[in-house]
Amino acid sequence: MTSTGNLCEIFSGIQGEGLYAGCRQVFIRLYGCNLACRYCDTGYAHNAADTYRVERSSGRRNFALGANPASAQDVVSAATMLFAGKGAHHSISITGGEPLFQHKFVREICMGLKAGGQTTFLETNGTLLGELEQVIDYVDIISMDIKLPSVTGAESLLPLHREFLKAARQRKAYVKTVVAQGTTDRELLDVLEVMESIAPSIPLVIQPATPVGGVLAPKAEQLLLWQEMCMARLSDVRVIPQCHKIMGQM
Repeated sequence: MTSTGNLCEIFSGIQGEGLYAGCRQVFIRLYGCNLACRYCDTGYAHNAADTYRVERSSGRRNFALGANPASAQDVVSAATMLFAGKGAHHSISITGGEPLFQHKFVREICMGLKAGGQTTFLETNGTLLGELEQVIDYVDIISMDIKLPSVTGAESLLPLHREFLKAARQRKAYVKTVVAQGTTDRELLDVLEVMESIAPSIPLVIQPATPVGGVLAPKAEQLLLWQEMCMARLSDVRVIPQCHKIMGQM
């Protein structure tokens, strides 16, 4: 392995979002992102630092520091060590930031993990199609966001999401979309139209926003109405909040 990249942290924890909420995973968090969403709760992973932290014992939060840029081999070795520790991990999540922002680094990490028999889990904002195509052969599960303007505070990214989903459906995948008080029925209908036309069997997770950056969670009644609307057109629609926030997990 020859690739290096800017690493934020490696640790063992509980997946708190999406279809695999509650599963134990090893997390590899990379620096950098191509977006600046209002509700982002990992802003600290946007700008690279000189060092990264890596947990030495699974789930013990006994971190050591390493120097950036890190080598793909060091990342694979550290993640594999934690995976083999206590906790019966489900998979190894590559997250961010936006991990595909460093797609060459991600490719080598995933290649190394797959060579060791690990299950790779990619958490992505679903906008960098060309970068996904470079790594998808070494990814088992894709957690793909569809970003709504009412929550991000930016313009619609739906054309990018549409093309990304066409590629992501090659793997075991699901779509996650964060909703807030300002979210409209029209935004969700646009998501449904994309999913229904491309991958109607892929699960949709509606995630009520955790209040941050002026973004407020929708009311419970509204979530029920949105789920009903989506279930009329897709086969698997779930409402799941950020469970790790409730549990006080990282």
